Amino acid sequence: MDGSPPSSEKRRRRPPLACIACRRRKVRCDRKLPCQNCVRARRATSCAYVPDERIEPRDGIHGFADGINGRDPQCDGVVSGPYLSPTASHNSTSNPSSEQLSERVKQLEKQLTQVLEARSGKKTAAQSVLSGAEPPSASRFLAPEHWQVGSLGTLGNGVKAVPCPNLSDNTEEDISAVNANAILAKSRYLGNSHWIHGVTLFPRLMMFLQTLESDKHSEAFQAVAASKALGRQIKAARVPTMVSLEFGKHIPPKELADDLLESYFRTFETVYRILHVPSFRLEYNRYWQNPKGAREAFIIQLQLCMAIGAVLHDDTYSLRGLAVRWVYEARLWILKPSEKSRLNLSGLQAWCLIHLSRDVCGIGGDLVWASAGTMMRMALYIGLHRDPVHLPKMSLLAAETRRRVWATVLEILVQSSMDSGGPPLISTNDYDTQPPGNYNDEDLLNDTASSETPQPKPIGTFTDTSIQIAILKCIKIRLDIAAYLNEFRSITSYDKSLSLNSGLTTASRGLDALVRVYQSQQPGPSSFQLRVIEHMIQRYFLALHLPWLGSAREDPRYYFSRKMCVEIGLRYHKEAKAHGYLSRDDGTFEQPDDYGRLLICGSGGFRYIGTQCLLTATLELLWELEERIEGARSLGLGDSSSFGATPSVATPSSASTPGVSIGLLGASGQDGEMLDILRHSAAWMKARIKAGEVNIKGYLFTRAMLAEAEGLAAGATEEEVEHALKERCIEAAKDSLNMLKEMYAAMCNGGPLAGETDASGRATSYTGMNGTQIPVNGVEVDYPALDTTSSGQMSSDWDWDIMQDPGFNFNFNLSLGGMDLVFGNPPSMY
Repeated sequence: MDGSPPSSEKRRRRPPLACIACRRRKVRCDRKLPCQNCVRARRATSCAYVPDERIEPRDGIHGFADGINGRDPQCDGVVSGPYLSPTASHNSTSNPSSEQLSERVKQLEKQLTQVLEARSGKKTAAQSVLSGAEPPSASRFLAPEHWQVGSLGTLGNGVKAVPCPNLSDNTEEDISAVNANAILAKSRYLGNSHWIHGVTLFPRLMMFLQTLESDKHSEAFQAVAASKALGRQIKAARVPTMVSLEFGKHIPPKELADDLLESYFRTFETVYRILHVPSFRLEYNRYWQNPKGAREAFIIQLQLCMAIGAVLHDDTYSLRGLAVRWVYEARLWILKPSEKSRLNLSGLQAWCLIHLSRDVCGIGGDLVWASAGTMMRMALYIGLHRDPVHLPKMSLLAAETRRRVWATVLEILVQSSMDSGGPPLISTNDYDTQPPGNYNDEDLLNDTASSETPQPKPIGTFTDTSIQIAILKCIKIRLDIAAYLNEFRSITSYDKSLSLNSGLTTASRGLDALVRVYQSQQPGPSSFQLRVIEHMIQRYFLALHLPWLGSAREDPRYYFSRKMCVEIGLRYHKEAKAHGYLSRDDGTFEQPDDYGRLLICGSGGFRYIGTQCLLTATLELLWELEERIEGARSLGLGDSSSFGATPSVATPSSASTPGVSIGLLGASGQDGEMLDILRHSAAWMKARIKAGEVNIKGYLFTRAMLAEAEGLAAGATEEEVEHALKERCIEAAKDSLNMLKEMYAAMCNGGPLAGETDASGRATSYTGMNGTQIPVNGVEVDYPALDTTSSGQMSSDWDWDIMQDPGFNFNFNLSLGGMDLVFGNPPSMY
């Protein structure tokens, strides 16, 4: 009508809303600056948006909108959501309704807020990398059922969740710096302290294993699939059949029971104070005089103590069947009717023992964080979070037992939080219970009406409770670290990590000094107590710095994290031989002590530290070898020597010759020492399988790392390294399958790994399962049929089986003192 072309109103093209990188990669963009995709790809500084060049200056409200939408060069691309083009708004109607104007004003106010925030430096790409950078993500190596959880409720595979409206109210930094590296894996939410985040440190190896997984007709895939199927059959056969609620029918003879109970008392009870030992021994002696007159609670506690002692009984965990039965009976006892009758201190002590036994014996140990929450609420229900001085008057024995059990509950909560990657769900503001007094157990029996109340001994005097008191002194900083790593609102900040490291350093130095005082006394702390202290403290240093280790190779600002991880990963190896888990040259093992047996036969958190130590030490070796090759190529020396035959036959003298280390990390330049760690680790993984472990991934992964390290040390090409990896994986998978076949045959023929034992502790036979007849060592056994052709469940379980196996089975002794080991080189702590 007015001569204007009618098509100009209909052919409006929407401006691009995604950033340039996301548009090029054709992935969904969250339209922030920087967007999450660019942050995860470590390209936050290059994230940019294309401005809408169609916008022209206008008067009034449109001119104001133009200034926001792209005319300010500092604010290009700030708008994070769809917006209404001012030109389209002007042309679409000459009399906009009041609702439209109101909506437009709200939109402009929101855009103005974003511009002001961008100008104030809160949401610019120039934000400090050191304080806002995110550690590498594990999502790229996970199967489709694994999701990386974004900071605003966005899942890593493009599935949008409901955002939290008040999230920004609780943070002071850029929302993109919120802890977004958690993993939702098989319905479990795994925070930063979980082992799975370590896969980013070995991208070549993980991608290679994924390649093997994709070839479902390869020898490696068939062997691993068959091993996993057989492992499930073995685990299913170990579960006892519960036919009644009568407990105590599987108590071994007194001689064996005495041995198992003493194994528990000299190890875990000296660290986790749960029982009053003299009172328990008195009831134990009465039990053998009249077994039918014993309390059910005492029988359950006795069986749980013996289950933990069974792990330390021998090197092959021959009493696994009894231990499993005892733990299942205890869990059934907890769930039986009349729960109120167990809502007391004795019931809570049983809860603590159930947690420890499940964790140590490997019976659903990856799920104990959930039950730890129930245990904590039970402790709150009976008032353990209040100090006995605020409660009705009670005996010294009752008061000190309450304090000891509460300290044990706190320790279980923080350790299970680190193991599972879940938040600790408690802080020091939630209780006022004082630490236990420095008493021996016998001192608590002297509190009678006719005598004065015994006074606790000085803190420098070693008693039955000294180790628990010493560990409890640093509970606050460890709770803070667990919350920082695993709470979803936590801000990922290297400055915060260094601050927590400083606090933990101070606490560990104080603990170091106190333990040195104890060591000068007789009796003093045992070797087991010292090793467990190291395990409990040093894992927090590793957890703080491992997320930044991947960035330390390229960015010198993270060098401290690299040094920390390498120092810890190397120093534990020098003390490992004292515990007898390392193999001799002939493949046999030294006689291990209690801690060595725990590393071979135990499960739970005692294998996570070994995993992390092995990964960090191996990673440093691989980095140095790769950098050495790159240096040779830069000088025109790119011709590399071949393997000869294969790296698997490389001798220690040829593949382990120490190279010249001119870099800052001189100690890690000893290739021979590092390769020895891997060789002994592979032998240890094999010993764990022979002791009844059905998770073969630790052995497979260690053999693969060893092949890669030996190949790089020998100067192999990429093709030769890949070939060696394939050969080692096939060899390790077949070796693991043969060991599992032997284990299954032993169960069916009453071997040492049978799931049932007779009254003397000797193994008895399982009823064989129906299936294919397969000869194992010349014996025909009932072997379960294996379906390795299906690609569903079998292949999905290849991705490290998070629900069933909480970590690669790498277990090492961590022998470290306080943080003096990092800031200097003092003598060994213990």
